[in-house]
Amino acid sequence: MTHTTNEFLGLKVVNLDITDTINASSGKSSYLTPPEGFIYQIISIDAKAITPGGTGSGSHFISLLYDDTTDFTRDCSLLTVTATHNQTAQIKEFQLIGDSAESPSDMGSQTHILSGSLFASNTNFLKFFYWNGTDVNQTNDIEIEVICKVYKEAYS
Repeated sequence: MTHTTNEFLGLKVVNLDITDTINASSGKSSYLTPPEGFIYQIISIDAKAITPGGTGSGSHFISLLYDDTTDFTRDCSLLTVTATHNQTAQIKEFQLIGDSAESPSDMGSQTHILSGSLFASNTNFLKFFYWNGTDVNQTNDIEIEVICKVYKEAYS
């Protein structure tokens, strides 16, 4: 049987929170990896890293990257939002919210990336990476919620 279109199966909310303590000058990752045979089209991302408590210097950021290897040696950065030590870094409502730096920096590119152009499969998945470049440990959860359209992978 030949199946050449991706069958839409519904919506899925995926929680990818990072709940571990993240030491100063280190980072942690969370991965959006659909089960084999399925593809996720990302239609909404809400990611938030509030400032680490008691920090006095540095910055922190959230990045979204594509990867197609299990050893994560070929990350391809899609976007990054950076905030100073006393501000929140956030991805919400098709935009990056941070007081230090955003990549891409223009709103049109941010909206394009965040409004349905991202897909993940079992072999090409998305990685959320949080870096704590402040002077204290990050004990707050890094909240990450992704809403996806779920498709059955096409085959022939």
